[in-house]
Amino acid sequence: MKFDISVELDESIYKELDEQLYRGAYNKTLNEIAHKTVVNLNTGVTAKWFLRINELQHNYFKVASVHGNKSGSRDGVIKLLPMALSLKSGVIDMKFKGTAINLSRFVVNWTPASIVQRTTKKGKSYMRREEPTVQLLRGGVIRQVKGSFVAEMRSGHRGVFQKRANSKHKIVELRTITLPSMMQQVGYDTTFDTTMVDFDDLFNKNFNNQLH
Repeated sequence: MKFDISVELDESIYKELDEQLYRGAYNKTLNEIAHKTVVNLNTGVTAKWFLRINELQHNYFKVASVHGNKSGSRDGVIKLLPMALSLKSGVIDMKFKGTAINLSRFVVNWTPASIVQRTTKKGKSYMRREEPTVQLLRGGVIRQVKGSFVAEMRSGHRGVFQKRANSKHKIVELRTITLPSMMQQVGYDTTFDTTMVDFDDLFNKNFNNQLH
């Protein structure tokens, strides 16, 4: 999703500005607005689901479980590409990518008595728990996933799997909502508009910092 940004700048002021200082303050402000938008989106995500958005590196975020379970880039990543196009316009490109999120990223419980040690044909062992219960939404219904099991691999990956006789793959890992759908549900566009209210204050602060 691309957000276009235009700055109302009086021509008389425009001619007197130091272009290098202005561009530095403008680019910094675009980055801050982009990051604040993701921080505010994270607030909406954690309030609704048992998930959070972690920043792994500059302008690169990944969806993870609030319970510390490992996450993968397939679960969903956000890439920020803020860019000043001129002294009066810019764009913040927020890319939401990822397949449906693993069911295991949410709240998954099972009865301890149902834990069974399994071994694959290649001799790799894993822990299997039969028919777990899953809670997707905070305060939502806790449901048992019929015919499923939780397996924890030696790599540390834990997933909820299900046997499907008519499927190309006899055992599939269960997934649910996608990151783009999550962003729509928490209102990424209105969140961005709300964050943009701070643009002038942030720009003035950044520009003044350039002067000192």
